[in-house]
Amino acid sequence: MILEKTIPLGINLKNSEPYRVMLADNSRLERLLLRKFLLHEKFKIVAETEGGQETVDVFQKLTMKPDILCLDFEFPDKNGVKVIEEIRRTHPHLVIIMVTKNTHRVLIQKISELRINAFLVKPVSRLQILEKLSYILG
Repeated sequence: MILEKTIPLGINLKNSEPYRVMLADNSRLERLLLRKFLLHEKFKIVAETEGGQETVDVFQKLTMKPDILCLDFEFPDKNGVKVIEEIRRTHPHLVIIMVTKNTHRVLIQKISELRINAFLVKPVSRLQILEKLSYILG
């Protein structure tokens, strides 16, 4: 009998290290759910933030930058589009997944211009996030 060992989605096959993820959402519950989904697949959560400007500041200070940024659109101080614009200036290849309740056509058009990798509408299920990540990470 041959036993196959499944490699978790969160492990980068190129270097056998976990993908690093930053979670940015002003809802503690949403961050908790995403963290739970991702940790189960062996992703490494390197930072969590709850504000737009805080996300930019923490991202810039991290010595080991995340491979993936999961962020909401709605923050009290700076919206997700502004956050993406600032981070894209220095990290154009960062994988960005926007997870939001906002589905306005103007927002969807704007974020498509910013080259985000995925757009998910809340509430997000474990299966939805893992399917998107599986597609993005190959």
